[in-house]
Amino acid sequence: MSYFMKYNTSQLPEIDAVEVVNLRDIVANRVNTYMKEAVSAPFVRVTDEMAQDIARL
Repeated sequence: MSYFMKYNTSQLPEIDAVEVVNLRDIVANRVNTYMKEAVSAPFVRVTDEMAQDIARL
């Protein structure tokens, strides 16, 4: 059984931003803990055409 959802990409809205988060120093063994720890992780936000370029990868 596949747990991945299948999307028709032509029906999805355009990407307007991409955020890349540095999770290297996050130590957590549960998803909810991981997400809480990641809130203060360093990140960069890319928008506009560069975000579209990343989305097409």
